[in-house]
Amino acid sequence: MLDDKAIYDRNDGLDVLTVSELNAYLQAAFNDEEVARLSPFLDAVRVASLAGSSPTIRDLPNSYIDLLAISNGGGIAVGDREIAYFAKDSMRNYMIDYQFPVYMPYALPFGLNGGGVFYIFDMRKPAIDGEFPILAVSSGNLCYDDAPTIAHSIPELIADQTNVEDLL
Repeated sequence: MLDDKAIYDRNDGLDVLTVSELNAYLQAAFNDEEVARLSPFLDAVRVASLAGSSPTIRDLPNSYIDLLAISNGGGIAVGDREIAYFAKDSMRNYMIDYQFPVYMPYALPFGLNGGGVFYIFDMRKPAIDGEFPILAVSSGNLCYDDAPTIAHSIPELIADQTNVEDLL
């Protein structure tokens, strides 16, 4: 899948049980503190609808699980492409802090390029062969209309060595 030399800031990998727990954590209902972090960006009706609701997130794609098994978060540098991918404990925080449930429901951010571009899994449709399309989106313009599909799996994402900013 990936040349281990391309990974930097390596951490211990996740096991299968931890991945199951991670899926459950990402899909859990928003707690009061998370609703409060999202509420400044919503009207009162939408805030009320978030309380006790769950993010629109599906199980993680197979190729990302394979990557997390190698290193729970870290960085990948291939050619001009850089991917700082998130550790399990930070994925939900990025999703909430950048208001993905508000602006891009069914989007799960899993990494950044270091220049303000998120890598996200587009989970609006069920996975195909265990994978979701990977989109690139500027952190300052979270919308599907301006988020091109750049890959369909982690190996495909890494195979293209183009700077992701050139694709926006």
